[in-house]
Amino acid sequence: GLVATTPDAPARRLLETHDRVVFAGDLNYRLAVPDRETFEQEFDPAQPTSMLDRDELRAQMTAAAAFDGYAEAPIAFKPTYKYDVGTLDVYDSSKKQRVPSWTDRVLFAPDGVAPYEYDAVNDVTASDHKPVFAKFAVLVE
Repeated sequence: GLVATTPDAPARRLLETHDRVVFAGDLNYRLAVPDRETFEQEFDPAQPTSMLDRDELRAQMTAAAAFDGYAEAPIAFKPTYKYDVGTLDVYDSSKKQRVPSWTDRVLFAPDGVAPYEYDAVNDVTASDHKPVFAKFAVLVE
């Protein structure tokens, strides 16, 4: 698989074959929360990262089970998925009631790459995702 930590995994090979690596996209990792009701009870809108300790990607990276060798800038924005299309801040109101999550991420190989901004674009309403972006200072040799 792409994210496995085996030497032949594509994400791992990128680190070995390139000087600078930035990896961005909908990585589809979710919050380890059993259901939307639990999310609603435990999420604190005043602290948008209040449930970041339940993020599956962070847990996998900490355990070196996915994206080993990559880093991520600190997240200071609320979950970027799953919004009702056409709304600024309404999470999934369909029957599925999906748990909001930080599925959209920017990872990087820290050697020679220093993030100085990482955020979501909350005013985009054309998708059920809020796009994220990162800005980096990159050492050029």
